[in-house]
Amino acid sequence: MHLRELGPLTDEDTSENGQRLDWSAAADRVRRLTGPHFTLTVRADRMLEGNPYPRPQRMLMNLQALAGLARRYHDADGDLGRPLDEIALREFGIEIALTDKGLGAPVLSGYGGIRAEPHVKVDDHKKPHECGRIYFAIDRVRCRFVVDHIGLHDYP
Repeated sequence: MHLRELGPLTDEDTSENGQRLDWSAAADRVRRLTGPHFTLTVRADRMLEGNPYPRPQRMLMNLQALAGLARRYHDADGDLGRPLDEIALREFGIEIALTDKGLGAPVLSGYGGIRAEPHVKVDDHKKPHECGRIYFAIDRVRCRFVVDHIGLHDYP
């Protein structure tokens, strides 16, 4: 999947069957993405139902792309041979930042001291109530991505 090929999405984003996707349906699909390569913290899972981000389909597409990147990372035992952010953009069509200056990224309890600082920029440079983010940590021991925030830009 390459998000750039899909063109700009709007508030009227729809699922494959032409129906508008709500957060309840998106939550179910997001949970099905998890596995040894990609997991959600309890905090991230709780954010799915009733999420204030206005475009659940767009967020789902970005999460699907991130899960694909996580699978690649997991299958390569963490050695992709190129920068992660470059592969994310060129092969998966998502823009990620590996750091967030001034964030003070939280340590994820129960995940070996990793910090959720890298993030996917979903609809960057928008009004605060339209700007989405997916914050995640890279578990270099288990070669997986741990998502801790799904929604609007405000984190932690």
